[in-house]
Amino acid sequence: MYVSCCRLADRESRFHDRRKCMRKSISLCLVLTLAVVVVLFAGTEAFSATLNIKPSAATPGATLTFTASDDLAGTQIMVKQTNSPWTSERVMFGSGTVSFNSGFTVPSGAAQGTKFCFALVRTAIPQRQLPSPVQIAGPVCASVVQAAKTVPQAGAAITTAQLCPDPVAKLTMTKSLSGGTVTVKLIGTVCNEGTVDYVGTDSLDAFFMVYTRHPPKTYAQEHDLKDISHHAIGKKLVKGQCKTIHQTYTIPNVASLGNVATVEASRQAVKQFVFGVDRNLGNNPSFSNKENCSNTNDRGVVELEYREKVQGPVQQIKDIKPRTLGLPDQLKR
Repeated sequence: MYVSCCRLADRESRFHDRRKCMRKSISLCLVLTLAVVVVLFAGTEAFSATLNIKPSAATPGATLTFTASDDLAGTQIMVKQTNSPWTSERVMFGSGTVSFNSGFTVPSGAAQGTKFCFALVRTAIPQRQLPSPVQIAGPVCASVVQAAKTVPQAGAAITTAQLCPDPVAKLTMTKSLSGGTVTVKLIGTVCNEGTVDYVGTDSLDAFFMVYTRHPPKTYAQEHDLKDISHHAIGKKLVKGQCKTIHQTYTIPNVASLGNVATVEASRQAVKQFVFGVDRNLGNNPSFSNKENCSNTNDRGVVELEYREKVQGPVQQIKDIKPRTLGLPDQLKR
């Protein structure tokens, strides 16, 4: 090749100095050699490759998977994350499409909108290892999205323990004073606020009763409890159903409502009206847990304070320490 180059240089050059010929011959040889290498490399590197990623929108903690194709058979390819050292396994490629076993797991703390990008690289061509990986497809990217909120199906959040009826008692009162008598009108309501219907073996018992005390005595110290009435309201109370009962009660010998001193002899008195619901009027009135989700709301309570007329001088009650007003002891079950 050296001689040929020299002869070619001699024909094209007007100089016959051998030293100049040698320099021109070497330069021309280098150009020809480079051209041959470029042609060979271009011939071996002609290709069409693709890289696919699933899913393209991923939640934190999800795994991204990859498939690829390469027109050049007998090559070795892998997936590499851009701007990161992460790579998949190297696969010897034959033809068609290849799936990579190595998936990329999106970090659990990845923020919404973050992108993770990957490229397909070739590490070897037929019978020759490449000096460094060559990107042949990509990059393709997956974006991080927020995990979708799971909406529970109707009733899914209700535990087995909460699947029960809940008979709730409520009480309201109006009052009026005329001719020394107070007329009290009581309205009691029983509603099933549970998650299922109430079905009992006996009729539910809705009742009114009244406690009386004269401060500083408490209801427990006074021991004055009277039943007003009982009402059978049926064995069944469907979910959401309410039943209302009206009751009238009169209080005689009342000087005034409230605790305002009067000209005539009087003393302070307090009545506590209670409306409640029990499972029956028999010897076992208490609900079971399956019959009543909560046993703290089956009583409704209102109080009425007034001045009670007395004959002669008012007796002073001494040596009784007042206590905080609460439910009577009989109601603490």
